[in-house]
Amino acid sequence: MERLLQWAILNSATEGEDAPNRPSTTPAAPRRDLDPAVIDHILGKDDSVRMREAFATIQDPTIDLDTKESAFEDLELLVGQIDNANNLVPLGLWESLLTLLRDPEPVIRSNAAWICGTAIQNNPTGQAHFQQIDGLASIMPLLQDAASQLTQFPGTAAESTSATKDQRAREIVEVQSKALFCISAYIRQFSPGLQDFIGRHGLARLQAALRDNPNGPGAYKLRRRIYFLLFSLAQVPEYQPAFNQRLVKEGYVDLLADQIANLLAHSEETDTLVNALQLLVGLHAEANPAVDNEQQQPPEGTPGLAEYGVPQVTPTSTPVVVLPQLADTLRKYPGLVEAIRTLQGSTSDRDLVPEETWEVISSAMAQL
Repeated sequence: MERLLQWAILNSATEGEDAPNRPSTTPAAPRRDLDPAVIDHILGKDDSVRMREAFATIQDPTIDLDTKESAFEDLELLVGQIDNANNLVPLGLWESLLTLLRDPEPVIRSNAAWICGTAIQNNPTGQAHFQQIDGLASIMPLLQDAASQLTQFPGTAAESTSATKDQRAREIVEVQSKALFCISAYIRQFSPGLQDFIGRHGLARLQAALRDNPNGPGAYKLRRRIYFLLFSLAQVPEYQPAFNQRLVKEGYVDLLADQIANLLAHSEETDTLVNALQLLVGLHAEANPAVDNEQQQPPEGTPGLAEYGVPQVTPTSTPVVVLPQLADTLRKYPGLVEAIRTLQGSTSDRDLVPEETWEVISSAMAQL
């Protein structure tokens, strides 16, 4: 009976349990370390390794464009995490990224700008480093029109016989859009970035982009991004009134008045139209019209736009709209007046305009 009990205990012991000692003539198998490839498969590769591999794929001239685009998508997901974005510096990948902005292939340039923007978006450390490496100098040429880019970046896109004119134009618009995304990520909530952009005649470059090929392939997408960016910046208290004054000085009132009628004619651009109308009204608002701009000195702690010809004025009261100035602009542009009247007759489009903006416009229209 005792022998039967001992047999049952020995044969029911599981791995990891203590069983009574018994002699064994089989030598223990030697311990083998796991293959690193197996570990990577189970746990996944470290993000820094994946980032390096993505760059290697993108920079390999023997790899097709579709595979490179997939690598860009992987890289964008990685740098969307702020720790990975900041690791671009110790990994030495920023220099490679800026080099890709000069690639002859438009798809590579647009994706590289996309990665730059993702890496610095809502990332003060990334924004500061982008300024330190003069990243904007590499981004600004990407805002140029198709003809200029095909001249500056000769290569695959310019020499291809299969690409149609419209296809090339769309590719360049995509480059411009991604460059604008990067610029937006750089200058929003980062006043040194805005100073850098204005100092490089960035507002004039945006105005040129709005005027170039207004009805070309993909142009509405670029316009939407530009007007959204300008309107967003105009709402930042720290940038006012200097930023709006700069827009007026750069001729944006005339640009807006000229383009709003065209925006109304394109149903897919309703959001852009609303931003343009709000911006137009905002540019006719002044915080303190009695201030002598030539004698006004910028107070300490302001964003520093005065060095570009925009005086810093500290608001002393809530901004008020100077309605006579808006009415004067309407008189100057009959096409704008007709566009607004058309908008008045369209309930669906009219309801998209904020009530306070519409009240200001209606008051100005009543003075005509």
